[in-house]
Amino acid sequence: MRICAEFMGECELDTFITAFRLGARFMLDTFPSDDAPFEGFLEE
Repeated sequence: MRICAEFMGECELDTFITAFRLGARFMLDTFPSDDAPFEGFLEE
């Protein structure tokens, strides 16, 4: 049973790391640059 628990712990850690990296990629895709896409609307 101890081996099974160790294996499950490793799987959970791997799943967390994969999900964290995916979330970070979503954030990078959402905010690609610091430039406002509609700067003309901000000036009015």
